[in-house]
Amino acid sequence: MRLMAGGLNTGLGGSYIADEGELDRREEATARQAAAKGARAERERGWDAKARTQQAEVAVWQTIIETADELDASLIVCGARGLNPVKRAILGSVSEAVLHHSHRPMLISPQPVRSTPTRIHDLPV
Repeated sequence: MRLMAGGLNTGLGGSYIADEGELDRREEATARQAAAKGARAERERGWDAKARTQQAEVAVWQTIIETADELDASLIVCGARGLNPVKRAILGSVSEAVLHHSHRPMLISPQPVRSTPTRIHDLPV
């Protein structure tokens, strides 16, 4: 059972997840779909791109660097959520950590700005 505590993004209290395995399977499926969509878009643009997901056994930034080294990647592409300074200080930034610890070239792509919030997470804090 996993306790999901509300925090900076939701402002809500905690709740229990009855089936942690189901949550893990959903997260993995979502990651695989995002990777496949990204690789497909890059192949359409003429790049030799393959989808890959990797379970992080250590910090996410370390897993990204280790995987890039394993693949001998010529470029690491990361997204940036655009955290405000308070959230960044508390949560940290994966893209920042990769940038500072990797010896490989890196492209950081900012999250697109939405004109209208669609979820509570999208509302300004």
